[in-house]
Amino acid sequence: MSITDLEKIDGAGIDNEKSDRLNLMIADNLDWVEYDIHLEILTDKLNNYYNYIKSKQYLSNWSGIKEFMIIIYFKYAPNDVANTYLKKVSEQLKGENIFIKLVID
Repeated sequence: MSITDLEKIDGAGIDNEKSDRLNLMIADNLDWVEYDIHLEILTDKLNNYYNYIKSKQYLSNWSGIKEFMIIIYFKYAPNDVANTYLKKVSEQLKGENIFIKLVID
């Protein structure tokens, strides 16, 4: 899976420490040379994950879920524009028990 597979969840599983948290993974292998295009793709992917959560599609595989962690695995570190955007999105989603975690490989 890849960030460019917009309609797919790259990975999902129950959190090891919190059994009522569903971790949803995004595999971002793109560089930031064309950051505006990259950010648009990332936004589309995050919107699809948000819609997946809000439409409760996860219920076909998991029950008892109370919160969500979207973990974005970056091959390349996000630039300042992307970091600012992700902080803003993260703040907006916290109230809905949706959290974002960034991992840079």
